[in-house]
Parts: sequence; structure tokens; C-alpha cells
Amino acid sequence: MESLDLPGASASLSPGAAPRPAGAEGSLRRLAAALAHTVNNALTGVIGNLELARRLTPSGSAAAGHLEASLTCARQAAEAVTRIVAFARRAPGAGELAPLSLRELAEQVAGRLRQESPDDLTVEVVGRGSGWVRANEPLLGAALEQVLRNAVEALPCGGTVSLRLDEENGRALLHVDDTGPGMTGSVLAHLFEPFRTTPPGTWAWGWS
Repeated sequence: MESLDLPGASASLSPGAAPRPAGAEGSLRRLAAALAHTVNNALTGVIGNLELARRLTPSGSAAAGHLEASLTCARQAAEAVTRIVAFARRAPGAGELAPLSLRELAEQVAGRLRQESPDDLTVEVVGRGSGWVRANEPLLGAALEQVLRNAVEALPCGGTVSLRLDEENGRALLHVDDTGPGMTGSVLAHLFEPFRTTPPGTWAWGWS
């Protein structure tokens, strides 16, 4: 079983952490914007051709099912590109924090995952309270969604992914647990390396 705790975003940033130099951050944003533009152009063609092929394919056929699954993956990639563009366009240091209910965020992300998950996989939100924090909703939502997708990928034969909300001592905590096999020590040692992933032949952002 895997377990991950996501504290309120306002408490997750260290006040003493050294900021990234403006020049390096600016270069990273320009690189992200250029990459997102290139990928987005390709995805536009992929999605357009898949939609055309789906219209020409008999409804209810196996091919139609495969095309629909491919469209879902392509749209997920497009959403990821949108988040990259939003990051790239954000002014340096403008990490706006606003009141956010962790429960509402968890319900939204869990709801999207339920629509895509097989019947033998359960995604649940448990706990009481609204879990109000000050956070950047797009960034925290993207992080939570990636956590849940990783959990779902580790449960190919079904299981349960639980998001548990706790409020204690004025803090809101969102715990993510699943019934998967967990991670080995060697995997944990590389958990925060950029683009690190375990399935062979695949690519991922990693936990960096």
C-alpha cells in the first residue's frame, strides 16, 4: 500500500528557501513555452484526425472503443500542455495563494478519475470538514491529479484509491492511500528525480 500526505500548500513552502535566480527561471519559462507550443501543434493534428476517424468508424465496434481511448489520452496531454503554458506565462514570483477547500479540490479531481477508471477500481474521498487552506489551485490540483494517476496506474487489476481529509491544530491535511504494492527502497531513493518513472519505455514528469 502506498501513502502520501499533501499538507495545505501555505505550509509547504519554506520561508527560508533560496529563490531561483530570475535569469534561470526566465530561461526555464521560455523553454517550457516553446516546447508547449510545438507539442500543442502536434496534438491539434492528432486530436483532429482521431475525431475524424471516430466519425467514420461504426459505433460500438472495437475500433471505435480504441479511438475513444486514444482521444481521451490526447486530450489529457493537451490539458497538461495548457498547464505548462500557464506556468510559463506566469510572472516570476507570482505564486498567488487564495482560499481553497481541499475537499472540493479532492472531489473534483476524484470525479474526473472515476469517469476514466474501470469498474473494479474505486476512487473515494473520506473525512469531515472542508479543509480550507491558502494555495495555488491550478498547481495543487495538477500535483494531486498526477498523484492519483500514478496510483491508478499501479492498480491494473483494480483496487481502491482513498483521499482522506483531516483537520488538526489549525492545519488541513489531505492523505492519499491506495491498495497497490507500494514502492521499493530503490524506487523511493529516486522519487524526486525529474522525469523518473518505473515502467520501461515510458516517459513521465516525475515528482520533481
